[in-house]
Amino acid sequence: AGRLKRLQGTLEAKLEALGFPPEPRHFRPHITVARSRGRRRLPLSIVFPNFKEISFCVSAISLMKSSLTPGGAVYSPVRRFDLES
Repeated sequence: AGRLKRLQGTLEAKLEALGFPPEPRHFRPHITVARSRGRRRLPLSIVFPNFKEISFCVSAISLMKSSLTPGGAVYSPVRRFDLES
């Protein structure tokens, strides 16, 4: 998570130099497992009753473009960044 936070900080500083405002929220690395429509939030234990904690290594990060359409968001890769080991 430390290297990812440094990457995010560098990216944010470069974007700020280009005129983009910094993100006001604290950066928290995460992976989105699922999304649902509506405001109702269900406990993880109901949505994924057999969920078990896992650990894994990340070897690359992909920058994705999100295009909103009437049928939902469409994601397309912009660039892949291989991480040094």
